[in-house]
Amino acid sequence: MTNQSTMDKLIEMRLTTMADAFRNQLNDPKFKEVPFEDQFGMLVDIEYSSRKNNRLKRLIKNAGFDQPEANIMDINYTSGRKLNKELIRRLATCEYISEHRNLFITGATGCGKTYMACAFGMEACKQYYNTKYIRLPDLLIDLEVARTDGNYKKVIYYFRIFFISIPIIFIHCVVNPNSNPSKITLYHILFIISHMTTYHINWQTI
Repeated sequence: MTNQSTMDKLIEMRLTTMADAFRNQLNDPKFKEVPFEDQFGMLVDIEYSSRKNNRLKRLIKNAGFDQPEANIMDINYTSGRKLNKELIRRLATCEYISEHRNLFITGATGCGKTYMACAFGMEACKQYYNTKYIRLPDLLIDLEVARTDGNYKKVIYYFRIFFISIPIIFIHCVVNPNSNPSKITLYHILFIISHMTTYHINWQTI
């Protein structure tokens, strides 16, 4: 078997990163002195790291964060914000997810709730949890439109399956204190909460 044939088979198996690394090893004279086991281990490590990085990128992209640049390390802990640094560090470990606990972030408009929620979402992605960021107003509009079009049951079924398949849901809830939500809107909210509780889905909400 020729080296080119080996690389072609690696590419056919979608191990393109490993194929590129193998080609680099063949072209680098220094690797002639490296034992086969070490060379093979390097190839596996390179392919493994590439796949993990690509998976993380997909998780972040699919999450649809409003602020994908959010980072726990960049949270502002100035005295006026009264943030518990130790608590945030503990939450960043994502233990609350495995413990089936809900996370609620509250505060005045403009205090950084969205940034913090996205930062926690990014940490969940880094631990390879499927995550989704949803704006509650958009979700309710979809439900109202489905009800008007006669597709309400179909859409509700879709969301039930969706919430089961995505264990970490960040729902950005913006409530106008001067508004008077309709009964159907309140029903939608209660439905979402009760459904997530029933299936032990972690609901991260602002």
